[in-house]
Amino acid sequence: MKMNEMFKVDKKKPVHRRDVLVALVIGFVLLIMGAFVDLNFSKSVYDPVNTSWFGIIFAGIAEIPVCIGLISGGVLLFLSRLRKGKENKEKIDILFYIIAVLAVLAGYYFLFDTLKDIDMFKNLEDKKTLIMILALAFALVFGTAILFGTFLLSKHSTVEAMFKVGFFLIIICAGTAVVGNIFKYVWCRPRPRFIVTNDWEGFHSLWQLSPFACFNKSLTGGESNNLKSFPSGHSMYAGTGLFVFPLLTMLFPKTENNRKLQVGLFYGALLWTIICMVSRVYAGAHFLSDTAAGLLTSILVGTVVYAIMFEKQISEDDPANA
Repeated sequence: MKMNEMFKVDKKKPVHRRDVLVALVIGFVLLIMGAFVDLNFSKSVYDPVNTSWFGIIFAGIAEIPVCIGLISGGVLLFLSRLRKGKENKEKIDILFYIIAVLAVLAGYYFLFDTLKDIDMFKNLEDKKTLIMILALAFALVFGTAILFGTFLLSKHSTVEAMFKVGFFLIIICAGTAVVGNIFKYVWCRPRPRFIVTNDWEGFHSLWQLSPFACFNKSLTGGESNNLKSFPSGHSMYAGTGLFVFPLLTMLFPKTENNRKLQVGLFYGALLWTIICMVSRVYAGAHFLSDTAAGLLTSILVGTVVYAIMFEKQISEDDPANA
């Protein structure tokens, strides 16, 4: 591929190659920076006694993009099969229905779990029950709003667009979770707050791997999550928004080729992810390189899935390639 083609704006694509490259550069720069300053930087910004409220609050909402992707994807996939016609009783459709329902339930769970986890910060264990109730209420209200919002908006879309967008959203969200968690178990990197609060000498540089060490209770203090710092789950789930939001524009004829809207959604999601990355470092949950790796993980998975599902067909549909 020629250099000028690499940076060419793809007007028929909701996610544009040039914008993805910008996000990749940002991710790699932060990853390299983190490799040299991780420990010192975390010690300078993380206060275990007065944990940043910015970090705590954002920990509860940072994963909203993946929740929107899962719930919207599930609704779109389900409705696309339903609208296909009652006469179609193929078993494969039953499988899609199951996938759709599981995706919606996973989205609700993410909404609940991400807010519930704030009890780990600032000695909020005494308020754990209250936080659980608030997290459940938030998941039910916000998740249902996403569900019905997607249902109403889907009325303006074609069955084909609903199926492709819905299936893509589910695959990118699930794929990011799978790949990211594989990395966590391969690296088993200790979290900054675990190192600082325990005055532990077990800091791992970015290139140090400790496969499955998180299962060793003598190292983790009885909590495997203490050795799951790399990559940042919140950052990679926030990063799915780089693909989730622009892809939703494909549902409507008036927005499917709206370059300004797609770029705005992409960079809005990128800004959200960067804020999430900063908040995770301030909360002592991750090192800088962990958050950068989270962003890069979502970009990697999103780009691969997007290329498989959309790039080829869009190129074939372009009259210039006929």
